[in-house]
Amino acid sequence: MSPSQFMVTLSQDDRLLNLPSLSELEKQYGFIRKPQRNESKFTILHWEQHCVNDEWVLELQMGRSSTEVNVVIEFMIDHPVLEISPGRHCTLYEAYLTKIFDFWTHLPNLVTVTPVIKTLDNKVLFTKRSAKVFYYPAHWEVSISEQMNPNQLSDKRFFFHGAIERSIREELGQVEISQIQVLGFYREVSNLNVDVGALVMVNEKENEIRKAIAAAPDLDEHSNIEFEPWNPENSVQLISSTHYKARSSSALSGPYHPSARMRLLLAMLADFPHETLLSLINQQ
Repeated sequence: MSPSQFMVTLSQDDRLLNLPSLSELEKQYGFIRKPQRNESKFTILHWEQHCVNDEWVLELQMGRSSTEVNVVIEFMIDHPVLEISPGRHCTLYEAYLTKIFDFWTHLPNLVTVTPVIKTLDNKVLFTKRSAKVFYYPAHWEVSISEQMNPNQLSDKRFFFHGAIERSIREELGQVEISQIQVLGFYREVSNLNVDVGALVMVNEKENEIRKAIAAAPDLDEHSNIEFEPWNPENSVQLISSTHYKARSSSALSGPYHPSARMRLLLAMLADFPHETLLSLINQQ
């Protein structure tokens, strides 16, 4: 879907679930792990498709959230904080599984762009997250991810291209983008956030990207990088496991980020014949 097919509005939405504050939860449950800074973030309040002049247009209603709000949501996933009737409490997972809530109108979740980076020499970048990051330390990503921030001018431009360009600039350095394909939205089961899948083609080869990353502003966010051949056979092999087997050293192997394989699947469906992928998957 090209940028011209997005209609974006920024607003408030009274349908959002009224969440307790983080301080209220900590009074009841004790210390809750959270990021060092409470930053402003975007959330998707509502989306709807319309057909305009024989073209499908995705209308997005965006609002503001924060990292502290997201910590509250993540805590409520597994803790029976939510009071659904007098004296009856449940977790957010239980509320959705029993259809008390609708998935798209209640939670001010964060929005994360998750671009899959394809190189000029037909490889895909894999990165291992630093052991020091807040979310999923030492997990492998395909390729990088970045939460959208309303205080970033780039993140308000060409949803969601500006945020994708910023994430590449910050984590990969001076890399020239030749094409961005926004592929779709998906929800992370582990934290209920909404992610934006994308396939990004760059004009650099593997060795050039390795040099660029060495000077990237957010170099410390990942500890290792690898490049995988971009073809249906290898991609199906990669998506068939919950762990990534590092090519450079088995000691670097580790679990995938919870959304890594979904990002990879969206990119595969965008770039390879579906019949080929189905045949290879059935052979696993």
